[in-house]
Amino acid sequence: MMNESSKTFKNFVACFAASWLSLSPVWADDTEIFFAEIKEGTISPNIMFIVDTSGSMSNEVSGTGKTRMQNVQDAMRDLLNNLFGVNVGMMRFSNPGGPVLYQVDYIDRNVNEIEEDADLVDVIANVRDDKDDAQELTGLGLLLADATRLQMNSLTVGSSAVATRSVSADADDGEEERWSNRCTETESSNLEMTHNDSSSQLQVVGVRFRDFDIPDNAVITDAYITFTVSSVDAGGLAQIRITGEQDDTGEFDEEGSTCSNSEKDNISGRTRTAASVNWDLNGNYAAQETVSTPALTGIVQDIVDDASWPNDEDDMVFIFERRSGSTATGRYNFYSRDGSTSRAPRITIEYYVGTPPADYPAKTGVRFQTVNVPKGATITNAFLNFTTAQIDANQTTSLTIYGEDNASPANYSAGNSITGRAKTSASTDWSNMDSWDTVGETQ
Repeated sequence: MMNESSKTFKNFVACFAASWLSLSPVWADDTEIFFAEIKEGTISPNIMFIVDTSGSMSNEVSGTGKTRMQNVQDAMRDLLNNLFGVNVGMMRFSNPGGPVLYQVDYIDRNVNEIEEDADLVDVIANVRDDKDDAQELTGLGLLLADATRLQMNSLTVGSSAVATRSVSADADDGEEERWSNRCTETESSNLEMTHNDSSSQLQVVGVRFRDFDIPDNAVITDAYITFTVSSVDAGGLAQIRITGEQDDTGEFDEEGSTCSNSEKDNISGRTRTAASVNWDLNGNYAAQETVSTPALTGIVQDIVDDASWPNDEDDMVFIFERRSGSTATGRYNFYSRDGSTSRAPRITIEYYVGTPPADYPAKTGVRFQTVNVPKGATITNAFLNFTTAQIDANQTTSLTIYGEDNASPANYSAGNSITGRAKTSASTDWSNMDSWDTVGETQ
């Protein structure tokens, strides 16, 4: 005897069928369903209704004023209301295969009992197309749908490049005597700033780096030269002015202790950049210790901005001398290339071309196609899995996740951004995510 006060399985399946049978179509031939006679007192037959949801089901049936699908819905109601003593279930016909919408169970059983006892159905969907995930830079109104990874919360736009060069030829570093003949020496094993260690007389040091491939429209964000201490000298305060040569005129000429007037000032006489940097050396540096200059950004920018760069000239020269007006007598010895090829002066330049590298707040959208969850189903759990593509900074972050309130969400494109979409009223906070520190890890 059916319990009239409870919601039965036959009523549930009838409602379930009416709601589900209007989903997106596939194409197939019509199929008829045959029912055998059911006798009381026998083992309950198992009946699985396989409902065609193909495109042909939207065609109108002549003389009824209803589509094939609407007629099927009416027939399902009649069948289920007049069946007894059977077990029934329902699945959808689709291509390449339809999901089971409700497992086979006794038709007059209380549906609440079925829901308590039934195995939960797992539905898994993946992002299928390139345009099904994207990020939008909220500050720029820029949609990125072709990136190889998703950067949660913020997105770095633009990238920096780094160029490093060491002095690569013996004549590319040298010392120019300033106390008498003003000749240049390029065969010394060290570079002495700002005085000669034997006579305590002033000298100018030049270093040259070759063969850069930095574009002429590059923006220099950092630059510095690293020296290695060759031996401990007098130390003390050395007040140095650093400039560059505006347009490189070549390596330094070795002239020894005597040189002609035309050979004098081979380092100091070069055309200088407008930009200069002051460097105060005043430390107790140990032998083999590395020492770096302050940022030489402006000097390098002047060189790169010169009309000759990089077609006619792609080398850089830097000049070190005691600042005008200074009486400081500090003295420091650094390796030249002659003294050590592995410890020769080395320059590091960081730059970018185009959009300045910066982090912008970003919204992330992901779209899943063909999620086979029937309308009216009770969701007991749902989650997204992401796989770490790159190790991030050691920090936590928090996100708020919404759904798109749209039965047929479009993919992501210039005309279908993330911001303009209707959000669900429900949301989930993904709070205090720890740093993702293992590539390939699922989160």
